[in-house]
Amino acid sequence: MVYADTEPRPSEESLLLTRNEYNNTGANKQASTRFILTLLILIILSLEFGDEVINPALTRVEESIYCRRYYDIHDPSQIGSDGHDGIKEALCKNSVIQGQVAMLKGWQRTLDAIGMLIFSIPWGHFADTYGRQPTMLIVTTSFWFQAAGIQLVCYFGQTLDLRLVWLSSLHTVFGGGSSVATAVDSLVAAFFKVSAASITTGFLAPLLSAWLMRYNPWIPMLLGLGIQIIPIILILFIPETMGYNNPPLDPAEETSSSDSSIHSSKECPILSKLLHQIKQSTAFLTADSRILLILPAFLIHMLFLSWDILLQYISTRYHITLSAATVLVAIRAGLIMLLCLFLLPLANNLFRTKWHIQPKHSDLLLSRFSAIAMAIGFLFIALAPSIPFLIAAMVVNTLGWGLMLFLRSLLTSLVEGHHVARLNTFVGMVDTVGLMVGSPALAWLFERGVEEGGMWIGLPFLACAGIVAVIAVVLGGIGVREEVGLVDGRNGDDF
Repeated sequence: MVYADTEPRPSEESLLLTRNEYNNTGANKQASTRFILTLLILIILSLEFGDEVINPALTRVEESIYCRRYYDIHDPSQIGSDGHDGIKEALCKNSVIQGQVAMLKGWQRTLDAIGMLIFSIPWGHFADTYGRQPTMLIVTTSFWFQAAGIQLVCYFGQTLDLRLVWLSSLHTVFGGGSSVATAVDSLVAAFFKVSAASITTGFLAPLLSAWLMRYNPWIPMLLGLGIQIIPIILILFIPETMGYNNPPLDPAEETSSSDSSIHSSKECPILSKLLHQIKQSTAFLTADSRILLILPAFLIHMLFLSWDILLQYISTRYHITLSAATVLVAIRAGLIMLLCLFLLPLANNLFRTKWHIQPKHSDLLLSRFSAIAMAIGFLFIALAPSIPFLIAAMVVNTLGWGLMLFLRSLLTSLVEGHHVARLNTFVGMVDTVGLMVGSPALAWLFERGVEEGGMWIGLPFLACAGIVAVIAVVLGGIGVREEVGLVDGRNGDDF
């Protein structure tokens, strides 16, 4: 038949699967994507749950070690006041002991952040070269060894220097970062599913830890370590996702691409090419001055996600045990869960659907409100004279917890679609730098505050209130306009 000759004959260079056959695997691929996403959520959930169970108990163990050393020197008669061989917890709330614990944790976070900055890119390259699955396995295993190493140092805490826990930051050498292939149109859905799981974990895990700490802080620490073995096992069931969303290239295309790459690399010296790429990659940041005004706000983002200073502050100021303080921290996490799952979506829907306010406008208005609420909340936390006032202050502070979400959405709307991934990378870098610098700074402020006593114990939260107030002022001076060609693609007038 005449039309039979129009079909191309297969050759040695032909693909085993044609593009049509590749596209026909879409249904199976969707099912596989759901399976991978479910496993990833379980992995993140178990990692975070284990970490949240460990952290409050670890703070108590580190406090007890410093406390025992303090009274070994200053008042040995207090040894055994807890009914065992340690010191009664109420005697451990002085400025020296609390300052040591705060600085230990503050520098730990700084060293972790330095490792993340240095090794994230090399490990991202490793993942692109050797695959996501082995990278995730190495990274997750390194997290487990970090937690185990810290607990090992604490177990021998009476003979070892507790600052040896800082060596656990070397785990970033074996996992500075990980990447997972996810289709662009499913990134948002995946993000919200993982966020919802993380918020729930932040509420439930501290409650479990607080209950177990009443018996022995080592129980939740060892339990958390056991829970963190689960993600290592789950990763073994995740298929490799490298190239998951890309159809195979024809040999001719691969050859052409390879030849072009080789030719290009010969033309340009490596250094000048690198500088040109850096300049090209960052040019979009200076295209709009509003981006440079908003981006520094993310310096404080990671600090707000840390509960360590708040936990110590509540326990020290209101003279309660760390297990009781952990319950209050869990209440705050529960308030954040209600905000993120119900109040923020409701507010967003009212602004955009019922009141027909353009996305940029609503993001800016909500970020202004969030900054004001968060600043007032931090101020009230710093000044709250009793636990009921503290809870009320945490409610006000929680109302501003959507600040970074709205700012990220606003930033995204200010850049072109093909710059969004790069923007998120820069936001992540600013987050990490803020954690690196801010963690010891907050610890130092807490140490000074406990030394001064009285209302000054809330010094780190006074500082946070001041910083967020500055952000609110900056946001008050920013205007937005809806422009064609941006991510949301809507038109509008100046705000």
